[in-house]
Amino acid sequence: MGTTTRSLGKELWIGLFILRALNAVFVQTYFDPDEYWQTIEVAHHAVFGYGWLSWEWTVGLRSVFSLLPFMAYFQLLRLFSVDTDLAVVCNERNEKIAETSVYLMLGNFWNFAYSTRTLSNNIETMLVLMSLLFLPVGIKLSEPKTTLGVFLMGLSILNRPSAITHWIAPLLKIFYSCSGPKSRLLARVAISAGLVASFGVLIDSLYYGKLTISWWNFVQFNFFQGISKFYGTSPWHYHLVQTIPLMCNTTLPLILYALSSKADLMFILQFLVGSVFFNSLLPHKEFRFLAPIAPLLMVLAGLGYWMLFGNRNRKLKTALVLLIFVSNVVMGVYLTRVHQSGVVKVMDYLRTEIDNGEVNGIHFAMPCHSTPFYGYLHRNVPMTFITCHPPVGLPKDKYFDESDIFQKDPAAHLSQTITQTVSHVVLFEELLSRPNIRDSLSHFQLCWRAFNSNWNPDQRRTGDVLVYCRRQ
Repeated sequence: MGTTTRSLGKELWIGLFILRALNAVFVQTYFDPDEYWQTIEVAHHAVFGYGWLSWEWTVGLRSVFSLLPFMAYFQLLRLFSVDTDLAVVCNERNEKIAETSVYLMLGNFWNFAYSTRTLSNNIETMLVLMSLLFLPVGIKLSEPKTTLGVFLMGLSILNRPSAITHWIAPLLKIFYSCSGPKSRLLARVAISAGLVASFGVLIDSLYYGKLTISWWNFVQFNFFQGISKFYGTSPWHYHLVQTIPLMCNTTLPLILYALSSKADLMFILQFLVGSVFFNSLLPHKEFRFLAPIAPLLMVLAGLGYWMLFGNRNRKLKTALVLLIFVSNVVMGVYLTRVHQSGVVKVMDYLRTEIDNGEVNGIHFAMPCHSTPFYGYLHRNVPMTFITCHPPVGLPKDKYFDESDIFQKDPAAHLSQTITQTVSHVVLFEELLSRPNIRDSLSHFQLCWRAFNSNWNPDQRRTGDVLVYCRRQ
């Protein structure tokens, strides 16, 4: 029996690895600007010498820690001269209860559509889950894995300082329930924190070329200066009524049912409640900020499934599995192959145009960060786009970024920015409905278009993606 169990475990891990690799290649859409502009774009700039650095990377707001995997990958490609387009783009995801939870996670559309993307949130999720393995309640402080767990926790915070929101409740629980002197736990936390902080200062200072404490800059800009509000605010209940239902999808009833279990779920619940509560206090909220709790939610779903059915009612179990699987697969395929696919395809088209010698310069007449950039294109040609820098060190009430100025009179803005060196203009179809836009493009003709999405909450990003080429 032991041999069979080990064999099945090995087969499952191999299957998971293959599935994840295929999953990463399958994703051909655009989810969030940060998956390009805060990871591979910056890493591409560091390794290949060209790319766009957003404002965060000019003031030392981000730690280079989150770039290390991508920089190492690009460096290997460059070292062995195999930095082909495909290689660069592919850088871009109780035993029965546990097994059921794994399958529910694999079938969950959130996991399939978003967890292979090059977002620092996915690195954060990995580090959080690894840390939780070494930080169970009641752990003996003499065990070396305590220090390892705290060290991984520190790395998750170095990666994204706001990850501290996930750890406040678990740390309090561990502190009050630990067996042994509290001073020993505090000493381990202090030592691990010191090591992580020193490592962060070292790598960030080497990257920026001066003494840099990125986590302090993060706190200063986002909390003391309130820069994060520039990117939007949401009500306190945003994660409760939007993020969690979206992540859980059709497994939500199973999760709610699991909460009636007599099993000891205190640590998981404290982690979940703490994460949701403290992230809800932040004014700027996004779905991906709660990515680390998605696997834990699927653990509860697996428990709820076996509580509800066990080995009984095979037909109802089959129907439920089909419902969960089909609904998640439909959403997963739509979000990875259809929704916001045009903004990725346009970069493939432009790369072909560049290779054919048809491009002198490209201007993206779109809201900022609507497409990938040099990190995906991997061609060193002149490109410009409409920026949206926040009011760093400026009065916020009278501040207008370039996007605001463009939206007031896009035709005038285009006439000023489209010089003779621009051979291609990329825009969303919606822009053509604005006054005098076609006149501003009178020296250009439509040469390519692609479907992008059926809907978009941002009206400026609706319609097909269009490319206008300069008339010969």
